[in-house]
Amino acid sequence: MMNITQFLDNMSEESILAIGVFSFALFFYVMRLIGLLKTQVQAYEEADKSGRESFESDLKILNGLLDELRHEFTDLQDDLEEQLVKHEMTTLSMNPKFKRIEQLISTTLEKQNSSLRELNSCFRNIDSSIAGISNERTNGGIGSLNELLPKLIQKIRNLDDSGKLQSSYVNEMQRDLQLVKRACGVE
Repeated sequence: MMNITQFLDNMSEESILAIGVFSFALFFYVMRLIGLLKTQVQAYEEADKSGRESFESDLKILNGLLDELRHEFTDLQDDLEEQLVKHEMTTLSMNPKFKRIEQLISTTLEKQNSSLRELNSCFRNIDSSIAGISNERTNGGIGSLNELLPKLIQKIRNLDDSGKLQSSYVNEMQRDLQLVKRACGVE
């Protein structure tokens, strides 16, 4: 084996100079490569830092939007609950009024029915009176009765028509009241 000194002695000056220039060029290339790699590392670090900051910024924006949505949802929910409570309170306050109206309608119908029953009873009494007068055959009573009967019959027809009209009107009011109660949620 040869020694390094013997190896160097055997080399010519041009070879040593060529090795020196080559070594310097290699050293210069490695230094430039290291510098380039350092620059790339710095660029990646800056990009990473910028990406991290951008991510954090986006995350803050997203959290702000979520907070706004939660706040809007809470406000909407509170408003809806308040409206439901108001509606229920209105319904509860209307319930006695509806019962009063129903009672008035029922009372009116009962009065009409009672009046019609009384009228029917009067007709029976008139009928039996006419039959009794007819049996007695007194012309004076029958003549005056014959004059009164058409007027009485007309008045009775008018009362009957009025009763039917009122009954129809009351029935229509009851149907309307039922619709209003259903719409308000009272029923």
